[in-house]
Amino acid sequence: MAQTVIAIVGKPANLDGPSFDIFYKSLRTKATKRRYLAALSGFAKWRDVKNVEELLDGDPRTLSSHIVSYLEKLKDDGLSFSTRSNTYGAIRHFYEMNYVVLAWKKIYGSVGEYERKYDNPEPYTHEEITKLLDVSDIKYRALILLMVSSGIRVGAIPGLTVGNLEPMEGYEIYKVHIYRRSREEYYTFCTPECYRAINEYLEHRKRLGEEITLTNPLFRTDPNTDPRIRNKPHVQYKIKHASALKDSAIKIRLYYLLQRSGLLTAQKTTLTDPISANKNGARRNKKKMVHSLRKFFGTQLELSNLEDFHAEALLGHSTGLRAVYRVAHEKRFAQYLKAVNNLTINEENRLREELKAAEKQEDELNNLRQADYWNEIEISHMKEEIERLKSGSPSAPVLNNTPVDQIAQLIEQMNAMKKELAELKASKE
Repeated sequence: MAQTVIAIVGKPANLDGPSFDIFYKSLRTKATKRRYLAALSGFAKWRDVKNVEELLDGDPRTLSSHIVSYLEKLKDDGLSFSTRSNTYGAIRHFYEMNYVVLAWKKIYGSVGEYERKYDNPEPYTHEEITKLLDVSDIKYRALILLMVSSGIRVGAIPGLTVGNLEPMEGYEIYKVHIYRRSREEYYTFCTPECYRAINEYLEHRKRLGEEITLTNPLFRTDPNTDPRIRNKPHVQYKIKHASALKDSAIKIRLYYLLQRSGLLTAQKTTLTDPISANKNGARRNKKKMVHSLRKFFGTQLELSNLEDFHAEALLGHSTGLRAVYRVAHEKRFAQYLKAVNNLTINEENRLREELKAAEKQEDELNNLRQADYWNEIEISHMKEEIERLKSGSPSAPVLNNTPVDQIAQLIEQMNAMKKELAELKASKE
């Protein structure tokens, strides 16, 4: 690995060597690498070491003491629980990857308790997301709809490829594979509204000259498509060789779109409402810029009465022991279908989905009625056959030499089936 130096206040920390390579290569996403790198650099600066390899020097008791002191310093400096917890995670991962066993349970006590500085953020509403979509281009329209209809974390978007989308047969719905081929892999779905938006975005990229394959990033950085330079070799290369959109770029763009839509505002706080104010006296928005999109998804699943296990799984949360066993795909998809209407943003699209659901229900009822009609005919023919057999008529044909008692038993079964069909039809109506 090339020598890496992170510039920080004071002396720079030289991040190079076998122990750092093991730590860095074990991190999966770019977002995690960035956060853990910053946290480890801060710890190295505080320890005043020239190279992170020196962090491994010392006996377990001394190393534990250093980590505890650093975490307590972060708490005294007023850093949030999230920052302290992230720092703890980065330091612990570094030592564990290098086979250093420490008293982590005791060390974690120095992180402190979770304290919420602000009110619990609210999810966006359908109307607010509509405003956001109205000021979005074709790419961010598809991206926002994917976030609100699948619940995907913004940090997982850069890793998505076109091959992570699996069309569901008979539906305008994609099954979306998140963190594919990793330990954290899970899947979720997106609505027909999002399905169409993604297809429109991919078609737009094709028109610009990009050859879409399964390995192409689902969301890419935009190349310069100015007609005056579009045919130049370096521009054509960038068009054909797509690079994935970074999560930092997504957050910056969302911030701009939220401002443009009027959803992001800052107000001065008052002494009667200190809990929602930051240190500059500005009130924190009730909605988190990115997380409230994901929270919309979770809220709509709850309103749609999904089973808790499936709702947690669709959000990518750990579901305990049951996660070890593969749940039938059809069952989870059926659960998601219950929420499609609530997850659809555009009113016209929502009405279209309701109409499709009504038409499908009508088709099912027609199939039941048709099956009921043919059952009536079959039972009638079988009753006539039994009467012929009972009367001893020589002209009465014997069906495959079947005894009368077996035919009577078959009629009983057919009547039970008829009753079951009638009950099913009544429940559909």
